[in-house]
Amino acid sequence: MGHVGHNDGAVWRSNLDGSDPQYLMPPGVCHTPKQISLDQISRKVYVADREGLRIHSANYDGTGHEVIVQTGDYEVDVDRNNPHLWCVGVAVSRKLGKLFWTQKGPSKGSQGRIMVADLQMPPGTCARSRRDLTTVAKGLPEPVDLDIDDEEGAIYWTDRGELPFGNSLNKQGLSTLVCGDGQSIQRTILAQGFGEAIGLQVDRYNDCVWVADMCGRLWKCGRKGPAKKLKVFEDELAVFGGLAIIHNRALTVPRKIVCITGGNGFIGPRIVTATLDAGYAIRLVVRSSAKGEAALQRLAPHQLANVKYSVVADLQSSGALDPAFEGVHFVFHVASPLAGKADDLRSGYVEPAVGMVSTVLSTAARHASIETAVITSSVVALMDPMSLLCSRVEIKPYTVLSHYDLLDHAGQEVGTHLMKYCISKIRAHQAMRDFITTEKPAFKVASLHPTFVIGHDPTWVEGTGMNAANQILMQGLFQNPALPPSFVAVQDVADAHVMAIESPSVSSGDEFVLHGPHTSWSEIGEFVRSEHPAIRPMLPEGWVFPAAWKADTRNTEEKLGLRCKAVGTAVPEVINQYAVLGKSSSANVMDHLMYGK
Repeated sequence: MGHVGHNDGAVWRSNLDGSDPQYLMPPGVCHTPKQISLDQISRKVYVADREGLRIHSANYDGTGHEVIVQTGDYEVDVDRNNPHLWCVGVAVSRKLGKLFWTQKGPSKGSQGRIMVADLQMPPGTCARSRRDLTTVAKGLPEPVDLDIDDEEGAIYWTDRGELPFGNSLNKQGLSTLVCGDGQSIQRTILAQGFGEAIGLQVDRYNDCVWVADMCGRLWKCGRKGPAKKLKVFEDELAVFGGLAIIHNRALTVPRKIVCITGGNGFIGPRIVTATLDAGYAIRLVVRSSAKGEAALQRLAPHQLANVKYSVVADLQSSGALDPAFEGVHFVFHVASPLAGKADDLRSGYVEPAVGMVSTVLSTAARHASIETAVITSSVVALMDPMSLLCSRVEIKPYTVLSHYDLLDHAGQEVGTHLMKYCISKIRAHQAMRDFITTEKPAFKVASLHPTFVIGHDPTWVEGTGMNAANQILMQGLFQNPALPPSFVAVQDVADAHVMAIESPSVSSGDEFVLHGPHTSWSEIGEFVRSEHPAIRPMLPEGWVFPAAWKADTRNTEEKLGLRCKAVGTAVPEVINQYAVLGKSSSANVMDHLMYGK
């Protein structure tokens, strides 16, 4: 909480065993942080800041901090000391796309409120000026912490106030709360008689609600209706505030299985880690036992029990994927022909790309356990390859390029590897769309379309060349920028896969463009100069740098809840790896891709 009256509170994060503690929000960011709520789909943390009169949000790693609600000015005494403006509890409903919080009012004053706003900030507004704030319950004794069960469609809250309604654990349907007038509160009081209830946590597995109070007691309460509460712990010298529960999912809830193709590449290992972190088990599809063992060697010891692999030498072979898909719940199809790894457009690019997508989807259709298939595509599947070098390009999901065949506009076989790669992505994406239209699968199919994906590359070893996207970045910094600085961090791409299977808003056929915030080569150069003084980018003065493409990411933000992080989060990964391996790079990948035959 920091010192009373000072804006010096902090929020920390650590491993579950308490090791590696780090600031999530360092002193000076928050005033008096209270309840914390996690959104596991968008991997965001929400913090209620009592005398700070704010709701904060940040990514799990502490980046992307922003104030999303501000009820007053904490630097003004009359605001800071006004309990009507204090934000105490906070919770998120992904299903509704709403943020809920409490403003508790005076102690036992029956002037407390529950407020709601959209998760996405309305365009043209800020935390102080947003006009979508609504009071959905008022006249409450003294509401404190919140929890939401989206599956049940219910909100729970603790209340410190006086009887007959205070000092209680309460529940109400989300729909009746949001659609009500704020006056007629249709709550159910599940339990009362606490020593000033504060923290709470809904536990679906044990079918109860845990409550902590200021008299040092921990209670187990029913969540179906009013019932006798059970005291499970007491420490007379303690004062309990918030609480959280952690289930050992390996012992309680069987993990759902995600099958991943292409888990050994640049992006694949990040997807594996993000998927494990979200609580899933993984079945990797690899081309050989050696590749499977190599994938396992990259894992931490505690992850090994939840990752298996299945050897499939040819992903296009009919029936080859059936054993790998047995009992699987989700599929991430990441594998794809890489630019520069083949010569013939048809046999080296288009046929394998289309064949793999078609085989993955047709095999998934034979397995009733599969709920969602996510296809890792690219923005080049949504744009004419002839515009690749242009700056004035707007990338939109659902763009149709069915006119693009295997030949270029001059009627000749396409020559460059980059052009071949683009056409293969267009054709594979169209194959996915055709499958959805003609087969109408029972499972959902969604596609992800990242721009140039940058970050640490586990496939880059001494004596080899760096991947194409990372080289676009390095070539732009140290030579002449040839392509627009349209980048996305590899971690965002990994997180998007998990969000695509967890967000209830995703529908079959959805297409999500993944693009970091708009930037320029000059801005990237300045960032490198400031953060890495030993590195001197050589962006030539007077050079007209290509501008970043304009990408329509509204679908990504609204349905996945993902706002891709600034390029600066991934640039250091590339630079640090380049400092170690860059001089040993054996070839200029971009020259090969753009001009090679």
